[in-house]
Amino acid sequence: MDERITLKFQCLLIFLISITLLSAQSQKVLFATEYSNEMHTNFVQANKLDSIIIFYQNEFVKNDALYFDKQLLTKSIHKKIPQPNAVGYAVLDWEGEMIKILLGSTKVSKKKYNQVVNNYIHSLEYAQKIRPNIKWSFYNFPPVMYGKMPSNYDQAVKSKWLNILQKIDFLTPSLYVLEDQSEVSDDVSYQFAYDNTKYAIQLGKELNKPVYPFVWHRYSDSSKRSGFSLIEPEHFSKFIATILSTSHLGNKVDGLIWWECENYVYNNQSNISTLKDRYPVSINKVLYQEQLLENYYNKIKESVRNSLK
Repeated sequence: MDERITLKFQCLLIFLISITLLSAQSQKVLFATEYSNEMHTNFVQANKLDSIIIFYQNEFVKNDALYFDKQLLTKSIHKKIPQPNAVGYAVLDWEGEMIKILLGSTKVSKKKYNQVVNNYIHSLEYAQKIRPNIKWSFYNFPPVMYGKMPSNYDQAVKSKWLNILQKIDFLTPSLYVLEDQSEVSDDVSYQFAYDNTKYAIQLGKELNKPVYPFVWHRYSDSSKRSGFSLIEPEHFSKFIATILSTSHLGNKVDGLIWWECENYVYNNQSNISTLKDRYPVSINKVLYQEQLLENYYNKIKESVRNSLK
């Protein structure tokens, strides 16, 4: 009798461990591929990643306007997603004056603010109409909170952006490492990741939206000392592990959006004063980038394993 009970317990334990592993494996990496970038295509295929298409502001907005250009957005979508029945993920990255108004750093009347929100929503609805099988969102929604998260933060988010959050297909908080280890302690960086990840998971559960935070293997350009510089690999691994392991009522993020702009860094490195990791002279750029991405992807995979512990 005791042996049968022990056997049943062992089988149940194995089953629960299997479920846990499957859950962790479901945290997918969406790699932000550039249009016509063969290295990106090969990297995604070799590592069996899903890709996500980013539409930058100049691909659907002219002159930092507070409304999108239908003709320009249509042209951009047809170029980057040529198949009408394509499936996958895409993000509209609308920043500039528009996001300043949404975040409140540029003050406008309530009527003007509502117009901005409606214009934001109309751009998304138009993209969804053109490519209905693509899952669409905006960059950095809900917008991340810097510093200590106030007790009324959820109320503030919903009062400002609920209409937008209800329309997008997935949440995309931007969890870039803001400052290097000489500017802030590691604990501050990990707390930033933890607080914003936990809130996004909570909000995603309420709205029935998956959560895919944006991450980057370089420091944010907001860093005064290390903007665009490569993040120390172990620091990056722990930062990603914090995001992946954070939970709210048993729920975790559905994955990550891994953004990169190596071609921009390569082409503009002489003009980036905070860049510490310049490309070696006489290097094969493509091979160097492939190895760089592979190294950081190994850290992401390591973070997935660490999130199970």
